[in-house]
Amino acid sequence: SEDSTLNIALSFKKARENFFVVSLSPNRGAGFAKSLGVALAKGEWITFLDADDELEPDHLALRKNFIEKNPEADFIEGGARIIGDKLVPDAENPGRLIPLDQCHIGGTFFFKKKILRTIGSYPKVKFADDFEFYKAVAKTGATTLKVDYPTYVYRRENEDSVCEKTKRKTRPT
Repeated sequence: SEDSTLNIALSFKKARENFFVVSLSPNRGAGFAKSLGVALAKGEWITFLDADDELEPDHLALRKNFIEKNPEADFIEGGARIIGDKLVPDAENPGRLIPLDQCHIGGTFFFKKKILRTIGSYPKVKFADDFEFYKAVAKTGATTLKVDYPTYVYRRENEDSVCEKTKRKTRPT
């Protein structure tokens, strides 16, 4: 990150003994960072929060309750409130736009740490890494469930996002 994120994270670390910060050299990619984060995580369940997105205050509690009511679940997805453009390039045909409600939004993923150990690593691709991860999860036979309460706030206003750059580059029809 080119802003003061590292300094903010380091201030959190000073205030909490169970908090740690990992700073990577630039251009290692999101897949590498996510795989490393999962490897270092202490908990059984994993989720990610993109820098420009938010969680509603009850997001984690609702997910925890869902997991407790569905102990067979290995992977949970869904439940996003989209702010901004609701169309993105199709992962399988980037020249075509599709509504986000037809997509697997990575920020909504909650999954057991063992899934990534089974797969090996988070996909190291520039575009549609969430879709590639979802396909890899499906191949493991993991029990995947979907929630519909929109507690992940997905911001789509950033013109520099990978989706927006792909959309401009492919000139959808």
